[in-house]
Amino acid sequence: MTHTNLWRCCAYEALARAASKRRRTHATGMKQKLSLPSQLGPILRGARKGASLSQAELGARVGLSQKRVSSLELEPSSMTVEQLLTITAVLRVEVILQNFGTDVPKGEW
Repeated sequence: MTHTNLWRCCAYEALARAASKRRRTHATGMKQKLSLPSQLGPILRGARKGASLSQAELGARVGLSQKRVSSLELEPSSMTVEQLLTITAVLRVEVILQNFGTDVPKGEW
């Protein structure tokens, strides 16, 4: 195997490991702490992409237009609690409120 082919093989393996890690992280769930409204959009976008849904597909499932889903991901402070709970239900993620300084045992996540 030439040096170039060896490098390509190693690079491919690294990419495959990274993709596998991303799939495992989504499949097993990941706890995300939300401290600012601006953090909600990227979290929901990641959950939507992890569920392999486009904005249009998510919108169709929750009764919103693609444009509104995009708007909510960019400016989540305009989201109603009802929209948040509907979207999280479709994306199969939970919203959990807890006291500051407490941690939910790993078995519950």
